[in-house]
Amino acid sequence: MAISFRCDGCGRSYKTDEKFIGRSVNCKGCGRSIMIQSAGDSNHDVYGFDDPPPVPMPARTPAAGPSTAKAKPETSGKEKKSSEFSFLGLKGAVGGTLLLLVICARVVTIYNRSQRRDQPPPPAPAAPAQLFGSPAPGAAQAALTEPPWTMPTLPELGAMGEIEPGVKFKEIKLPSPVGPNTPPGHSGKIWVYLPSPKYVPRSLPCVLITGAGSRLITGMSLGNGDRAEHLPYARAGFAVVAYEMDGFPPENDDNAPDSAYVGPAKAFFRAQAGLVNAKVAIQFAITRLTNDIDLNKLYVAGHSSAATTALLVAANDNRIRGCAAFAPAIDMEAMFPSSARLTVLSLAPGTSDLFTKYNPRAVENQIKCPLFLFYAEDDDRFSGQVKEMAARLKGQGKNVTLVAARSGGHYESMINEGIPNAIGWFLSLSGGDPWKPITQPNAAAAGNAPAPPRPGINRPGMPRAGAGPGGLRGRTPGSTIRRPGMNRPGQ
Repeated sequence: MAISFRCDGCGRSYKTDEKFIGRSVNCKGCGRSIMIQSAGDSNHDVYGFDDPPPVPMPARTPAAGPSTAKAKPETSGKEKKSSEFSFLGLKGAVGGTLLLLVICARVVTIYNRSQRRDQPPPPAPAAPAQLFGSPAPGAAQAALTEPPWTMPTLPELGAMGEIEPGVKFKEIKLPSPVGPNTPPGHSGKIWVYLPSPKYVPRSLPCVLITGAGSRLITGMSLGNGDRAEHLPYARAGFAVVAYEMDGFPPENDDNAPDSAYVGPAKAFFRAQAGLVNAKVAIQFAITRLTNDIDLNKLYVAGHSSAATTALLVAANDNRIRGCAAFAPAIDMEAMFPSSARLTVLSLAPGTSDLFTKYNPRAVENQIKCPLFLFYAEDDDRFSGQVKEMAARLKGQGKNVTLVAARSGGHYESMINEGIPNAIGWFLSLSGGDPWKPITQPNAAAAGNAPAPPRPGINRPGMPRAGAGPGGLRGRTPGSTIRRPGMNRPGQ
């Protein structure tokens, strides 16, 4: 059956047989490489951007080898109206540029694959796990591209102040300012909390937490609204090390142009989706809190997007002894439909890894430590994914605890039930009393101050599986994850 397609460079239309879908040809009008798409895809802007006029691009002369499907010019053609699809709120200014990048990336991928058919396969890239745990000598350097990555010089802890009765606090600023040439993990800050009363040296369990509320394609800073997730652990006798992830999203990101996400996405994926930042935080804990923490009681925890990061850290670092993930996004392929994945791929190098080695679903078999999974029954964001993950891992004989709150939604359920339950669960792992589930505890009695009013930033419309165009829910009130109490200016 014949299909139609069009050159985005000069607008010339063609017809060819459907068997050539997915192959590339050179336009007879301008010489530009075109990927042949299905009739339903051609001339259709699935990304929802208002494209500027096509930008002429130099013709690429292909080397011998790629497919040369024959196509004949079409006598007439109609331009199809672009769809009004919004990917995570990205819109407008550089939409056309992103679309061109996506098309070029797909053409180059097909061309490269055709060239590699008779070539030996390239060596597999170093896995992010080489950055973690106890790798062979020199392996930590090999996991990052040029220039070789090195651990930043970590400041000493120094004197701590008291943030509230019974809890000490210190903010640690990493040595380098944020910039395009700053090595991953060398900038940002770390927050340290320790219980004030005297304790036996080297006895404290330590929880590592990053900031919640990202769009899964950028990092996250720390703000005052995050303290509600930190202080309960410190009040219960834990050391807490909270850390930022490279690639902060733009301020007021509901109204940010597309171009504002390119830099953060590049920084985030240079830092291996936050795994490098986690490594730095762990290194700080084991070298600067030597007299405080028990190195056999290193745990990770997180909520929402930070829970996704916690799962990745647990899968990639064999020093982690337990992981608590509250309402995590687990399967990136389910979160991003195919058209949205192409948009992600256009943002920065390495973003394709979001669907493979930075996808908890793809690496969940690597999790060796006990796992605590939590969701609320009235939170429809990721509860299905959480229950499915628990069932899969339990079926493999892994140590998985699944807890569901009856109410509280995405955030309050975590504050009121998730964290108090995780505290008891962590303590049971480290030789304390057996864990007993807590159901809708009184916040003060559970060692957790009542949640303050939440007037802060409306955090990301993170995608929901199975909703909206192509399975992606756009920026609607129901899809907004609220990261409360954020004081962005001056952070």
